Amino acid sequence: MRLLDVACGTGLVALAAAQAVGPSGLDLGSRLLERAAAKAQAAGLELELMQQDADAASFPAASFDAVTCCAALPFLPDTLASLRSWRGWLRPGGQLVFNAFRAPSSPEFGLLLGLLKDRHGLCVEDPCARLGSPERCRGALEAAEFTEVQVWTEVVEEVVTKPVAEYVEGVWRQTRHSPFAPLDALLSAEALDSLHGEYMAAALEAAAGRMEGAGGQLVSTLTTYVARGVRPEE
Repeated sequence: MRLLDVACGTGLVALAAAQAVGPSGLDLGSRLLERAAAKAQAAGLELELMQQDADAASFPAASFDAVTCCAALPFLPDTLASLRSWRGWLRPGGQLVFNAFRAPSSPEFGLLLGLLKDRHGLCVEDPCARLGSPERCRGALEAAEFTEVQVWTEVVEEVVTKPVAEYVEGVWRQTRHSPFAPLDALLSAEALDSLHGEYMAAALEAAAGRMEGAGGQLVSTLTTYVARGVRPEE
């Protein structure tokens, strides 16, 4: 069995899959590939890793029995084009499995998007929204002509161990440097400072409210949709 893992952080899936089938791995980040290679070597696994843009990659038709994609598909520019490309890499009867995330992925990120819209009239794209429900995951696979489509919902709750201010500041930094929300390019330095202060105040207040209802702990909830489709037999 030959499997391709298209990943944002190859080590998330490729190492586990290699123990079963010996896949290739495809990723954009050289550091992530280096880490995955080191882990594979330590585990005594043979793992072929490639650094390449998933949308620029090219494989012969019907090269793989399965394709997996972890934490990457919502962030590729053309979901349908990517799915159709991967379908072509699969052998008839081959399976594609990917995951996507509820939108917004956290209350803090949703709050920031709301402030951008309400205060500055900026409708910033939430990339997770493209596949942010079971119905959208199913619809994307069916539009790409996959069959036997199944979608599972997984909810993971994790207690935030770092200080709350550090946690909400981390959401700010992640958003500010995201290509989907380049705040430095969208706002002046003065407007950016004002937004930062307003966001921090609102996010800390909202986090405090969540903690009151959770016994004094801040719980981060991540809702993930795992979707599977099959390339029809020809």
